[in-house]
Amino acid sequence: MKRFHARLCLTLRSPFIFPDSEAVIPGIDLVAHRNRAGLPFVPRDQLKGVFRDAVAKSLRAGAPGLTVDDIFGAASSDDGMSGSFAPRPGVVLFSDAIAADFEGLAPVITHRVEIDAETGAAKEAHLLFVELVAPRKKTVRFEADVVWFCKDLSVGKALRRAKSWISAIGAMKSAGFGEVVDIQISDETVVDLTELSHQAPPAERTRYVFSFDRPYLVDARIAADNVLVGQSTVPGAVIKGALARKLDLAGVLSKFSNALTDLSISHARPEDAQEILPLSVVRSLGTGEVFDLWQCAQPYSRDIEFQIDWKNEASESVKREVRVHTAVTEDTEIAETGNLFLIDAIDPVDGRFVVDVDYGRIPAEEREILHAMLIDGLHGIGRTGAIATVHDCFAVLATRDPLRGSLFAVSLATDAILASPVDDVETGAAYQDYWSRVLHPHTVELVDFYASQRIVGGYLSKRYRSGAAQEYRPWCVTIAGSTFLLRGDDLGQALSDLRDSRLPPPFIDGVPLRWDSCPFQPENGFGEIKVTAVNPREDLRHD
Repeated sequence: MKRFHARLCLTLRSPFIFPDSEAVIPGIDLVAHRNRAGLPFVPRDQLKGVFRDAVAKSLRAGAPGLTVDDIFGAASSDDGMSGSFAPRPGVVLFSDAIAADFEGLAPVITHRVEIDAETGAAKEAHLLFVELVAPRKKTVRFEADVVWFCKDLSVGKALRRAKSWISAIGAMKSAGFGEVVDIQISDETVVDLTELSHQAPPAERTRYVFSFDRPYLVDARIAADNVLVGQSTVPGAVIKGALARKLDLAGVLSKFSNALTDLSISHARPEDAQEILPLSVVRSLGTGEVFDLWQCAQPYSRDIEFQIDWKNEASESVKREVRVHTAVTEDTEIAETGNLFLIDAIDPVDGRFVVDVDYGRIPAEEREILHAMLIDGLHGIGRTGAIATVHDCFAVLATRDPLRGSLFAVSLATDAILASPVDDVETGAAYQDYWSRVLHPHTVELVDFYASQRIVGGYLSKRYRSGAAQEYRPWCVTIAGSTFLLRGDDLGQALSDLRDSRLPPPFIDGVPLRWDSCPFQPENGFGEIKVTAVNPREDLRHD
């Protein structure tokens, strides 16, 4: 399989409009979408949508080649059939098309009004003011990057053949907006994925520093029926999934299936990300001082507030990008009723991210190929299809500081599964059972804990069904920052081992969870912990 990269040039004649979902100018109903540099652009999903439609039309006209789903992918099904919950990714990635010859063009405000079909008069309250980025009849050239994967030239031919089927793009096409004057796709540069230079990683544990080429949407939480909000931390499962996809495109996924299972990848975080505070860290109502209830030397008073009441005030500043998506009916080419949704993605700006990869259980030859794949970059990450470019990699030094004592605070640096969804016991008892199992044969007492949970259901609980009964079971995830006070003799080495390997998931119905039955595996970055020794105090147990 080969990776092709080309430059797409799209020339439009004004009027055209790609409305911004957030920007507001007083008196203007539709404002043009602009990037951080103030340049107008054609959204990548608009490009993907019109090319998908054009390829479909060219195939119906008798053009040979791949199917539309082969090129652009297909959504996962929820009919319950085996394997139907896995999406089918496409092989083409578009970037935003940025205005390339925008100098000297001043924006223009125009208006639209709807006419009553019966009276022929303007409808009341149906006047729309629209911002145009260029005067009418002026042309603007937009440029984008296009990446696709294919064994031969068939995908490139399909994209070039589809150009003649694209006559307009953007909003209000039926009213004459968005006329396409010209589309050009440059000659490709080609990289053969099967011929990447093999090289050994710097160490068993290697840290990779990379950047994203666009906003990314991963680990999305449903904020409303049609609103998806992405998280800044990229789960190791997402990185591993992109790596698996690349191995699949290279035709060697089956050969590396065991290596991927054993490969341990941490969550990827921004280099300047704030450390996750244990939930035992509180703030004094009187002085505003922030301190750890378990680490303070003296007994604390009750005039405190927990992080749920103040943490958001001091949370790290994260840039976001909000875009609105609408499904378009293939036959009529108008928006489908009830198919509008909004994505709230993380804008990486120019930030760098770090991810740690542990090759300790991987044979030397397989390490070289996996390392080469990572160094070459990862494509199609998250819902936006982000591309990760690796800038540096180096060995990670192991933590060797000894853990001594009989009382330890263990806090989650990432989310983890510590309790089964079928545990019919009180929360404290469920956590006690978990720590007793993972620290066996040591005797451990759960002295105290501050923990928060969230229920993860829907798609993840359908695709990764757990337990012998295979019924619908949502996951009970203990959230990062949850902290547990453990007491026991000789726990230092056992906790140190867990710190290095991450926490294992629980058993369900007496069966250990695997990657294909639970997505929250330690090899995917979940269950990372921090351990500190605590000086015992009589008042540490709270009521």
